[in-house]
Amino acid sequence: MSKQQPQSTLKSALKLKIESAKLSSEQLCELNRLQQRFSNTENDSTTKTEDQFIAPATTATKYKFAWAAVFVLAMINLVWLFPAYLSDSGTQTFVSNSEKINLVTAEVVRNHLNRKPLEIEGDEEQQVFNYFTELNFRPVKSQYLATLALAPVGGRYCSLQTKRAAFLSYQSEKDDLFHTVYQVPYETDVFPKLPNFALGEKPVTTWSNGIKITLWTEKGLVFAMTD
Repeated sequence: MSKQQPQSTLKSALKLKIESAKLSSEQLCELNRLQQRFSNTENDSTTKTEDQFIAPATTATKYKFAWAAVFVLAMINLVWLFPAYLSDSGTQTFVSNSEKINLVTAEVVRNHLNRKPLEIEGDEEQQVFNYFTELNFRPVKSQYLATLALAPVGGRYCSLQTKRAAFLSYQSEKDDLFHTVYQVPYETDVFPKLPNFALGEKPVTTWSNGIKITLWTEKGLVFAMTD
């Protein structure tokens, strides 16, 4: 490659620029200085190898990859730090803890109002628990329920947030009112952050369609009770 080609190209470009615009004397001087600087640089660099000319581009490419890696790591951290779920379309949607609670309570109320018949009836809690052999967990006695003086009535299979669950029916020994209690494994990516009664944390109470719902966790399970 002739070392005069870049200089000729620059001169041609300068000529076109000058012809297409009226430049002030200061601008013309600046263009001349740029042309002279380019000529000096071209003369001083005739001994450089081809690899030396490629190096700046290679360095720039490395910086681009580095920034891309930083961006990817930042996005991973955002996904890790904030609760989210995948919708049916596969897009990631942020869901706050309060929104998760609303989703659970809405489903609990729907199941409560459907009033499907019980599959097992009994006044002994363990007898009712033993019916649920098709679950991937065993229903457990709740310390919180023990403080409410509730007598078991029966139960059936159900689901909560697409997870197979136990639906348990109780009757209050004080006022004869019926209560439904759901037990399902506590999966933090599915269910909201809830208080652990065993640690002395008070259950969450909310209302939906005029129905009171109490939520808490015990022994690795989510409990949802309607009054």
